[in-house]
Amino acid sequence: MLIILSNGICHQVNYGGVPVKNSPFRTFVSQPTNPSKVQVFGPGVEKEVKSRMTTHFNVDAKEAGPGDLQVAISDEKGHPVTYELSDNGDGTYSVDYCPPTPGNYKVCKLPFNS
Repeated sequence: MLIILSNGICHQVNYGGVPVKNSPFRTFVSQPTNPSKVQVFGPGVEKEVKSRMTTHFNVDAKEAGPGDLQVAISDEKGHPVTYELSDNGDGTYSVDYCPPTPGNYKVCKLPFNS
């Protein structure tokens, strides 16, 4: 038997016509994740970022569905740069970092997974 509820699906599992222990089982279903909907913007990802000065950028994942955001920042040699990721609680994030030396830096949004 399969019962669909507004907040999930309820599975009744029987063996020999008798419900198994802890049955029915409830499965919660969420929206699919769409990483292509994640947007990155702000002064920390534009040209002319100053070295040794803290900057930031924003990540908007509101339209991407449920998931965990991961970010990576590295210098020209691939060395990681320390950053602080703040969840704004509304599907957006703020990322603060301080590039230690002049050069090109790479900011990557890593897989957005549920």
